[in-house]
This record gives sequence, structure tokens and C-alpha cells, in this order.
Amino acid sequence: MDWKSKWNVTPRPAHAHGCPSHGIALTPDEKEIWLADGIFKKIHISPNTEDPKESHHRHPAGTYWITFGLDGKYAYASSGDIIEVSTHKVVAR
Repeated sequence: MDWKSKWNVTPRPAHAHGCPSHGIALTPDEKEIWLADGIFKKIHISPNTEDPKESHHRHPAGTYWITFGLDGKYAYASSGDIIEVSTHKVVAR
């Protein structure tokens, strides 16, 4: 299912701030781009290269924004997940 068919319904799904995503983040080392997807409750991660291969990680609560710690070791998502950047694994909730 594409995002338009999930978003363009009446009533429109409730999302924080009326928008399914406020989140796009570049890792502190600038090697990856992380994109919050509140519609499909995923974080899309792509290498910051000319030929990105995307991976998807599902988060039950939905993710609307992402931020990284100062040392770049962990990402903090609005879903409450704490993700280890090097492995892309949720290490705490």
C-alpha cells in the first residue's frame, strides 16, 4: 500500500502536529540519512551515497522525529525507542 492511500482518507489519520513526519536526520558522522515515517510506523535508513540502499525498521508507536546524541552512538526517536546507530537495533524503550 502506498502512503497516499493511507493519508488521503476521510477522516484523515491523526498524527502529531497534523503531519506524519517532522523527522529527517543525518548521523553525526554524515554516513547515513534517517527518515521518520509516521504513516507506516518505520524509520528508513539510507547510506549517504550516490547509490543508497534503503533499510526499514518498524517501530510500534510510530516515529515522527529523530535526534542523535552528541557522541553519535544513539538515536532517540519520538516513539520512545533508543536505537544504537552502529547496529540499527533498539536497545531501550
